[in-house]
Amino acid sequence: MSKTIDDVIKELAEKRPHTYTDESVAGWISTLDGDISSYLGVSGAPIAYTWPDDRTKELFIPAPFDDIYFLFCAAQVDYLNREYDQYANSYAMYNSRISDFQKYYIRHNRPASAGTFTIN
Repeated sequence: MSKTIDDVIKELAEKRPHTYTDESVAGWISTLDGDISSYLGVSGAPIAYTWPDDRTKELFIPAPFDDIYFLFCAAQVDYLNREYDQYANSYAMYNSRISDFQKYYIRHNRPASAGTFTIN
């Protein structure tokens, strides 16, 4: 089961206390899923969530990659708090995990082969 916006908000509050509203964090999550779904070419419009209606909706990135949400939100907190060294660390960890997820997604969601061809 994938995480929900509420799960990410709770995890962020426990692990990286901050002063940002739940609505702001939900916006970061919505932006992340929109960007990821658009980048990966998920059919349809980019994913978007509305606050608070979608607070318990399952997010796009599944386990075991769902720690990406925490890492992204933690990086946002660090950046907005002007903690740039911590931001660099958080963003590096996020980049590593998102790269792993993108590779996984592409491997498991390739379109069916259209056959092979040869060049003479």
